Amino acid sequence: QVFPQLADVSLEQVWGGYVDITRNRAPHWGRLDGNLYFAQGFSGHGVAAAGLAGEVIAAAIAGQSERLDVFQRLRHAPFPGGRLLR
Repeated sequence: QVFPQLADVSLEQVWGGYVDITRNRAPHWGRLDGNLYFAQGFSGHGVAAAGLAGEVIAAAIAGQSERLDVFQRLRHAPFPGGRLLR
């Protein structure tokens, strides 16, 4: 429906799902504790941003956390519905 010109093209794999958006539209990557890392909030740029998140987090795991520290300084507002409506 979105791309009618591809109606006759067979696809081996497709992806569809929820878009992971933060309220400020900035990626939310960081370290929770010790060696527990997270990456979320790709805001529709998942394919491009996921590779960068992997590089940044891998560097932090290897002891070079300067780039991850920049992302951790970004302020993110809490989800407006709280834990109940997540």
